[in-house]
Amino acid sequence: FWADHAPRLQRNLEQAAAQYSFNAGAFTPFWRYLNRKPRLIDLDWWRQLGLTTITADLTVRGDAGEYAVITMLDETALDSDLRRDLEQIPAALVVAPGQFSRTLGHELAGDMRAFILRAMAAVVLLLALLYRNLRLMALALLPVGGGLLFMFGVMGWLGQPFNLFNIIAAILIIGLGVDYGIFIVASCRHGVACSSRRAVLVSALTTLAGFGSLVLADHPAMYSIGLSVLLGIAAAVVTALYVVPCCWRLCMADRQEG
Repeated sequence: FWADHAPRLQRNLEQAAAQYSFNAGAFTPFWRYLNRKPRLIDLDWWRQLGLTTITADLTVRGDAGEYAVITMLDETALDSDLRRDLEQIPAALVVAPGQFSRTLGHELAGDMRAFILRAMAAVVLLLALLYRNLRLMALALLPVGGGLLFMFGVMGWLGQPFNLFNIIAAILIIGLGVDYGIFIVASCRHGVACSSRRAVLVSALTTLAGFGSLVLADHPAMYSIGLSVLLGIAAAVVTALYVVPCCWRLCMADRQEG
């Protein structure tokens, strides 16, 4: 602030001083004070001001001589420059609620991504044991791909953040989507009546009614889960009921031509 406004403020102060017949050098010590490098604020500085009781309440000393400093500083004031300065202090660790939440969320998100990959690998392995046919496996996985692609695409378009709750919803979409795919593929292979498709539709509607209602919640976590499941399951059931049968007919046509 002082670097940006010093010339104008100094000029205004000197003009006002001259108007009231102040000595020209009356404010020289003041300018020197403002321009000098400030002293590092430490515990001794606070004690010299008579604030020993306050500093005692805001500092905790450990057995090994380390200090924990508690501050009422708003977390929004922890900008990048201040964080960088604090990181340069040896053995200094900044703990703030928002930063702790972001760090924890980042670590959990990494674990949940690994869970998604493992879940997909397990699903693919089980489908390979069930069908032993790449085409049938791909058809059964179509609802999963359609649900996840639509969910991530719409959430990205809406600017919704990708968090832990979205990942939990993604695992749910994988589990239900592959079920829909298996039932519809079985219906197409064995010529089962429309009862299988109605069962898939009813199952999806009950899931949408249960989880989709969470989009009305004010809690961010519940809203995030509700929105993710609503988008993913809706796209998965549409893919299962309409895209999978069309792809099945195309596969059968190619096989007959071959």
